[in-house]
Amino acid sequence: MFNWLLNNKEWMFSGIGVASITALVWIARALWNRKRHPVPSLPPGATIQTVMDSPVVMPRAELPDKATLVPEEIIKAIDDAPLLQQPDVEKHYRGLRIEWTGKLVSAEKFSENEVGLLLSSKKGHHDAYIVFEINPGNYPGLGLLRSGASLQVVGTIRGVVTDVIYLKDVHLVHY
Repeated sequence: MFNWLLNNKEWMFSGIGVASITALVWIARALWNRKRHPVPSLPPGATIQTVMDSPVVMPRAELPDKATLVPEEIIKAIDDAPLLQQPDVEKHYRGLRIEWTGKLVSAEKFSENEVGLLLSSKKGHHDAYIVFEINPGNYPGLGLLRSGASLQVVGTIRGVVTDVIYLKDVHLVHY
């Protein structure tokens, strides 16, 4: 047996050899499991009904408009995940509709029709920042706001990076 392995080592450890050995092991395990766990026989005429889980569809009137999570919970959930899983955890929050209140930290005018705002939200041990762009023409008096002003926003999460949550499709509810 050992001599045979030495004489055939080149093809055995090539792609074909590894695939062949893997297939043999898989077949042997399938046969072994079949012997250990035989399929019960059914009486003639009996049928098996399979029940599959399906998502619960709520009537549109009962669906929540916005998530009840606060920014700090999202930041903490991502931070608590293992490093290589954090991007996947972050993806689960994209597209989530939110309504949050925060304190104005910074504002930057990009053009006549676009202003970027940075809000701070701190309701625990994690600081969270909320960044979004809006059209200042839709919000009279926006230019008079000072740092620390309270703003309530409704929008959709576009992404999360470190401790910053980026929103899109934002509307100011209260400012």
